[in-house]
Amino acid sequence: TGVPSGVMRIGDWEADFALNVLRRGQQSIHLEPKAMELLFFLTRRPGEVVSRDELLAALWQGVVVGDDALTQAVIKLRKAFGDNPREPSYIQTVPKRGYRLIAQVGAPVPSGDRPPNVNQGASWRPRFLSYAAIGLIAALLILTSIYLYRAGAPRKPSSAEGALS
Repeated sequence: TGVPSGVMRIGDWEADFALNVLRRGQQSIHLEPKAMELLFFLTRRPGEVVSRDELLAALWQGVVVGDDALTQAVIKLRKAFGDNPREPSYIQTVPKRGYRLIAQVGAPVPSGDRPPNVNQGASWRPRFLSYAAIGLIAALLILTSIYLYRAGAPRKPSSAEGALS
């Protein structure tokens, strides 16, 4: 479907299609690629009813899937947005017709103009694990070196051993 690499404003969320992430303030939610493809498809036609058949044909080209695949993608989007299907703010179900994106859609935000990711706390874990692994390897190398040095170094006879010979 040609999902863009930029960021688009949808309601009070930012959708980063390249990373499959929705962001709002400090909150970041990772979504499956199909859910993001669905969201992108709907953003190209905000306010319009898009039929289930059209969505299935566009998102699952050449693959036979049931309506349940589309329903699950919609459920995942609604859950991420915190949207209530009975009183929707983002995705409305139009019975017997399809779905409609009812949230305000803003123009894509060029990546150079975006503020830095406010959810930088999520990146500490990989960095910490890298440093911990390096520290563990260094400690093992030091301990191995000490062990090999002591095992291979000729021992000096102690004064008690020297006196017995």
